Amino acid sequence: MGNCRFAPVVEEMLFRGIVLRGFLTQYPSGTAIAHSAAVFGLAHLNIYQVVTLPLIGLILGKMYERTRSILPGILLHMAYNTAVVVNSVCIPGGMEDASIFELPATWSLVGIACGVAGASMIS
Repeated sequence: MGNCRFAPVVEEMLFRGIVLRGFLTQYPSGTAIAHSAAVFGLAHLNIYQVVTLPLIGLILGKMYERTRSILPGILLHMAYNTAVVVNSVCIPGGMEDASIFELPATWSLVGIACGVAGASMIS
């Protein structure tokens, strides 16, 4: 469960608190957020999340740009990581290799709820 508690704190301090803040002093906000999101995605070295992580990085970056605080990002990041862990632990027997579209709707709703929470924080 350290992945759900400690990783978001460290990653938000690094990617939003240092990388994005530095980019925001040098580039327009959209460019800075996009570049920090790309760095966030690439740093995870996970081919299975090559699309997901940069999208989450965009949301987290926009949240930081709007609030100038890493706390909302930490909370959303924790919620996302927790949803991923719960999803991977609670997959019904025999569905370990199923695509996201074949899993029970509950897990899709958890993911959508995390996205809605993040999007509502940046409006």
